[in-house]
This record gives sequence, structure tokens and C-alpha cells, in this order.
Amino acid sequence: MATQNVSPLVYSQLRMLAEASVGIRSGESATFVFDAAGTNRSPTTNILGPQVVPPGAPWPEQGVLVKASNQGKLTDPEGGVVVQVAGASGPGVNAVDYQADALFWSDAAVQKFVLPYYASCMGYEAYRQLAVLEEAWSGSHAGVTVVALMHVTGTPAGPSGEVGPMEPLWIVYLQESDNTVRAQSLADFSRANPATLPPLERPAPRPYVAPPSDVAAPYPDYTTLRSMAEWAASLDTEPMYFVYDPQKRQFGKPTARVDADGGAIVVPVFNPFVSASRVKPSRVVFAGHDLAADCDAVFWSTGAIEQFMLPYYASIDGFAGLDDLRAIREAWTKNVPLVGGNLLEDGNEVQYREEDECGTIIGFFHIWLSMEIPIVEGGGTAARREIGALHADASGVARTSRFSAGAAEAAGAA
Repeated sequence: MATQNVSPLVYSQLRMLAEASVGIRSGESATFVFDAAGTNRSPTTNILGPQVVPPGAPWPEQGVLVKASNQGKLTDPEGGVVVQVAGASGPGVNAVDYQADALFWSDAAVQKFVLPYYASCMGYEAYRQLAVLEEAWSGSHAGVTVVALMHVTGTPAGPSGEVGPMEPLWIVYLQESDNTVRAQSLADFSRANPATLPPLERPAPRPYVAPPSDVAAPYPDYTTLRSMAEWAASLDTEPMYFVYDPQKRQFGKPTARVDADGGAIVVPVFNPFVSASRVKPSRVVFAGHDLAADCDAVFWSTGAIEQFMLPYYASIDGFAGLDDLRAIREAWTKNVPLVGGNLLEDGNEVQYREEDECGTIIGFFHIWLSMEIPIVEGGGTAARREIGALHADASGVARTSRFSAGAAEAAGAA
């Protein structure tokens, strides 16, 4: 090909290229082009994004072309991953039809997984692009209600067959005019549905008594405080209190009220920043299996696990999370049984694994009450639910791990 003058790619473009590569089928390759004329510039980021060159099509004569491959695992859930809303017309949105590999439908999941990911992708443009995402996710929109976010690995063709630039985030929403659930790229949705964010007012004051200056040690450390913060992300309906237990070195289950004697480290929390116009899916069906009501995110590719799950779990537990990260890797790549939570024995965390044959693991799901520690009667053992594995049975229909059926049942089976 003839020599041409092109603009060197910046970090965010290379990140989008890397994101696009995880949408390639395992063991296959694809060609991406950054069009020098700028015709595939993202309307959301205003950054020249990668575009797929269809198989068999002639290579463009202009632009930066990169061939890429993918050796990761991208499952094809039997029947798809379907998002439905109560009372809506039609079958809902099947995320697999959009080349998605992850789905999020709570503020907690978006804060934990999506915002850090998107900020890292956008580099110095992050502050602008996070504002666009926040307006789409949390703003009020005339005629539509937002339901969920999808992470899309490819570039789905438009109504006329055209292929647009890489847009990793898509909005799932309810169109009120015909009462159907639809999906659009963040760029298209934001352009068609401008919104302004309501002011984030601080929660009203609640009764609180500070501990004495000589409150007994040990005191909570980073991982303990981080665990509390992650659970607090889901407390969006009423104020609650966390109380630190120095014997177990952890915060217990939050309560609506505490004894105001000032003898313990107590933290009042409330995270009410939820869009009043957003609706929760009535069902999310993964490969024919209804996900539990307290589930708020699901992942079904190596790329989604590497992009969202691993950074999050590494950040909340630091070096102590290495065993959990290794377990996630072994489960995904080798189908080693995994429960994605821990058992607590005498205040110490020990990793719990299912002993059953788990078959093929085709996805992981996140439970929004990720730091709840229900006490198991009779055994003195508590279980922390966090993530679970989705397994395919002989017919291809998914099932969850036994651990996810209930903390008490799982602990009793351990």
C-alpha cells in the first residue's frame, strides 16, 4: 500500500482497539481500521475509534490497519442473556444479539465495575466521558426510562447494515411510546435523549454518638473499611448503621438503629443517589436460567472478567485477594469448582469450594449484597456471598452453584 500521512494513535484509541479485540471469537482474527478521514469518529468521545473490516472485504486504502486475534473464552449462552421489564411489550433485549459480554443493572454494580473501567479507557478525556455516562445512566429523560448497561465487544450493524465505530457501552431502556425494551449505544442514546442531572443532596442528619478517644483496639484497616464501603453502595433505600466488631475485625450486618452509648466504632451510611426514573429489570434470564433478585451484574467472556472483575476484586482485598483472583482464573479457564465467596471460621476467612462436578462454567454473576455475613445457626460459621458461577448442564441451560441457593445451605454443605 502507498505511504500515507496519519495521526499517531493516542492511548484512548489503543484502549478501544484492545477492547474491540476481545469480541473476536476465540482462536480467530479480525482486521480493524482507524479511518484517516475521520468518518468513524465516535460522537460520544469525539475520538477516532476502530472499525471492523468485514471478512472478505477489500482493505481500505487509507487509515491505520491492525490485525488482531483473541485466545480468550467468549461463551454463547443457550437462548441468550435476556433483559425484561414487567408490563413491557415484546420479548425484551437479548444482550447476545448486540455482541455484549457483560450486563449491569444497579447503581452499585455501575459504581463498582463500570465507572473505573470507563475512566481507565478514556484517559485524559475521562472527566468528559464520565459526565456523558452519568447523565445517561442517572439523568431524567423524556419518554424513556433506563434499565441497564451492556458492555459490547463488537460493532453491531445498524438498520441498513452499516457498521459504526467501536462503542463499548450501550444503554438498555424502556421506550414509553410503544412500551418496548430497546438498546442503543451510549453515543446514540445520549444524542437522542439529552438529560440534566438532579442535584445530589446530602442525606438528612441521623442520630450518632462518636466512640471515646480510648476505644479499644484493634481498629479497622483498609480491607475492612473497603468492604463496608462496597456494601454501602447498595444501601439506597434508607439510612443504616455499621458497627465494628474488634473481635471479628469486621463490620457486621448494617442495622436501622444502634444503641447510642458511644462505646463502639459506628458508621452511619446512606447512598440514595439513584435515578427516580430508572426501572429495575423484572427478569434477567441467562441461558434459560432466571438470575436471582439480588443479582445485579453478569459476565460471560474472558475480556469482561479481565476488564471488570479482576481489577475490582484486586482493589478491594489487595494482596489478600490473590487467592480469590487465582480461583476466578482457575474456574474460568479450567472449570475448577468455584463459589466466589468465603466462609468465616472463628473470624478467619477460608475459601470455600464446591465439591460437586460443576461442568462447564459459562459465566459469573455478582450479588449486590456482596458483604452480607448471615450467621449459620448451629454451625457457628458465616458465609459471605459475593460472586457465583453459572454452569451449563447437558442441555445448555445454565444453573447456579449450590452456594448461591442460600448461605445457610451452602455452609452446611461445606
